[in-house]
Amino acid sequence: MSKFTKSQPSDGDTILHCGHLENKPHHVYAMSDPSKSIVGCQFTRPDGTKGVAKWMVLCSQCFDVYFAAPEKAMRADATWIGDEPAIEKNIQ
Repeated sequence: MSKFTKSQPSDGDTILHCGHLENKPHHVYAMSDPSKSIVGCQFTRPDGTKGVAKWMVLCSQCFDVYFAAPEKAMRADATWIGDEPAIEKNIQ
């Protein structure tokens, strides 16, 4: 049985991703913890510009390889589009 999670990227959020966003389902890691005043992770693009992302998103294949160290799979940043509950969480 599965259900949609409450924690996932929202429309307009900046995400870091493995480069395979067309491969679903997505596996998402939150990089924010409001209780600890962490509001995202700063990163630098190859052109030197900087950004802040609250989420890392991996395809299933990258998740299988990098689940313990998802930051090693990050290849690019993007803007999450839409608020549709796209991420599932397994429950038992």
